[in-house]
Amino acid sequence: MEIVRWSDCDGARKRRVTMENIWSMWSGFARTEGCSFGDLHGALCLQTPMKAHPDNIVHGFDGGDDPEGRIDRVFAHFAARETPFLWFTSEEDKPADMAPLLEARAMHLAEPLTLMVADLRGMAPQIVWQVGDITITEATADDEDELVNFISWRWQVPAAYREKAFEIYRAFLPGRPNADARAWLARRDGKLVGKSVLHLGGGVAGLHGVIVTPEARKCGLGHALTTTALAAGLAAGYEVAALGSSPMAESLYASLGFEKVGMGYLYAPGEFHV
Repeated sequence: MEIVRWSDCDGARKRRVTMENIWSMWSGFARTEGCSFGDLHGALCLQTPMKAHPDNIVHGFDGGDDPEGRIDRVFAHFAARETPFLWFTSEEDKPADMAPLLEARAMHLAEPLTLMVADLRGMAPQIVWQVGDITITEATADDEDELVNFISWRWQVPAAYREKAFEIYRAFLPGRPNADARAWLARRDGKLVGKSVLHLGGGVAGLHGVIVTPEARKCGLGHALTTTALAAGLAAGYEVAALGSSPMAESLYASLGFEKVGMGYLYAPGEFHV
């Protein structure tokens, strides 16, 4: 896809390219046998054989003239599979306000996400390889097992599904030829304590999955992982950076020059919390 130019982005376009990057990223997880990313009764849905979060998720919805009926068919589909799933909704959905419809079906708001974009050319992001006693390196294929374990820990993937998670995540992981994602890993004394992922899709550089473990916070590591990934996006010729921020990280991204362009909301069944 052609790189999106900052000069071509008005308010609605900025939100749209953010969502397109997210959709492009999730579609990467559908490359494994038994997985799919596509329409399900009006829902843009990632489905996998895993009966666990977050590997089955709705990531967009067009209810047409029967939103209640279409939503019920999506829920019935996953009930028949006996598979829990998440539902991410944004202003791109139809209807735009999905909250009452999802809450009526026993889903709760697990996390709000602020959709943000920035002009990479004006940010001058810096590559950082060392933060105190923590070393940052770019991920290679040799880091796959460690990275998958870290992602599985973050998303509470049950041990029974770890083998399938490895298969699914490997299809998307950076460090392989022609991969459309790159990742940076932070280690202290050999232990992984943080990561960031840059997904080049939808014409923009999307920042995803910035994770810092509790023991490595408040030392600037999140900032370093972020700017290192963004610097790679700029070097690759991208102008627009996009992300979905948790409430905890929004001030960090704003300080770097990101602006809010919309909101997204992750809904989940009662037993799941981010």
